[in-house]
Amino acid sequence: MAGDYEAFASLSERHRQGACEFIARIAGTGDAEDVFMTALLKAWKSIGTFNGKSSYKTWLFSITRYAALDYLRKAKTRGEVSADDEESGAPLGGMADERAPEPYKQIENDERSRIIDKAMEELTEAHREVIDLYYYEDFKYSEIAEILGISIGTVMSRLHHAKANLSKSLSAHKDELI
Repeated sequence: MAGDYEAFASLSERHRQGACEFIARIAGTGDAEDVFMTALLKAWKSIGTFNGKSSYKTWLFSITRYAALDYLRKAKTRGEVSADDEESGAPLGGMADERAPEPYKQIENDERSRIIDKAMEELTEAHREVIDLYYYEDFKYSEIAEILGISIGTVMSRLHHAKANLSKSLSAHKDELI
C-alpha cells in the first residue's frame, strides 16, 4: 500500500505546477496549493475509478477543475474576495536575474499580460476554461472534452467563439498599451 501511495505521489507531483496554475486561473486565488491538495486527496480516494481510458493528467485535471470550482463557489458564499489578493503580487526574485529583460521591456511585457488577463476575465467561464486548457495546459480536444464533460464538437465550438471574443476584447484594449 505504501508503494502505491509513493507511485501516486510521484505521478501527481509531475503535474503540480500546471495544476496550480490552472486552479489560479479558474479561481483567481493565492490558495492554489491548498486547492490542489484537496484535489489530490479526492484523487487518492477515488483512484479505483481511474480506468486508464484517458491519461492520468486528464483524469487529475478533471478532479482539479471540480476542486477549483468548488473552492470558488464556497468563497463566493462566504463573501470572500477570491481574486487579486495581496499575496498574489508579482514575485521580485527575477529582478537581479541577468536573463531578465530590460526594465522598459519588462514593463511592456507586464502591461501586455495585464491586458490579456483583463480580456480573459471578460470571457465567460466556459470560454476561459477551453482557452486555458488548450493554450496554457496544452490539452487536446478529446482531453478537454473529457475534463469538462462535454463533446469534442462543443469544445471546438467553444474554442472558436472564445478566440473570436478574446480577439474583440483585445482589440478594444489595444489603446491601453504603453
